[in-house]
Amino acid sequence: MHRYSNEDVVVVKIADFGLVKLPDSQLTSINTEFKGYFNDPELVVEGFNSYGILHETYALTRLIYFVMTGKTNTSVIKDTKLKTFVEKGLSSDKSNRYLNITELNNTFKLI
Repeated sequence: MHRYSNEDVVVVKIADFGLVKLPDSQLTSINTEFKGYFNDPELVVEGFNSYGILHETYALTRLIYFVMTGKTNTSVIKDTKLKTFVEKGLSSDKSNRYLNITELNNTFKLI
């Protein structure tokens, strides 16, 4: 995360969000150490050799919730639409998660 001022406005940029393994790339190895608060905890068991878009949408859901609320505890969400959005993105059943960024974005627009 990078923070800087632009015309007296604080701007925060978030970079290096994901670790999706690109074919034939040496940037991320399957032995990458698990780190990062917003990562899918399933990665501890699964390892990065199975890392994919469902792990990305999990982490992005957590990040969006944090940016919107300043909170990390998702068990106390009162707003029904936000709760539904977060529950889908963080579902322990990966078949219920957002399958891609377009689906996540379209659902987010409904909040």
